[in-house]
Formats: sequence, structure tokens, C-alpha cells
Amino acid sequence: MKDNNDYLETVQQVIMTVFPNRPVTGPCLGEIARKTTAWRAGASSHLVHFNNARFLRPHPTEG
Repeated sequence: MKDNNDYLETVQQVIMTVFPNRPVTGPCLGEIARKTTAWRAGASSHLVHFNNARFLRPHPTEG
């Protein structure tokens, strides 16, 4: 079993901003920090990544 230090080395932190809907999201977009992620309850299957290279690549489509 790995000790806590080994486990912590594999964990990546994700900072997420959550909004209830698009009208609330729009005015806040300029204030969201780089390298964070935003999620809207009204579009729950979609995440918005703000300049995070980890997500800036093609992903396989589901289905």
C-alpha cells in the first residue's frame, strides 16, 4: 500500500467555478482566473477550461 506522500504526488488539483445558468455566467467570465474550470448547471455535461493546456487537445467522442 502506498503511503500518503506517494498518493499526494499523483493527485492534481482542479479549481472550479460553478454557475446556475448562462445569464449569471456571462458577466463573470472576465473575472475567472486562468488555469481554472467553470461549470454551468444549465449545461451540466459541458466544462469550460480557461487556458489549461491539460485540456487543449482533441478528445475522443463518446458513442
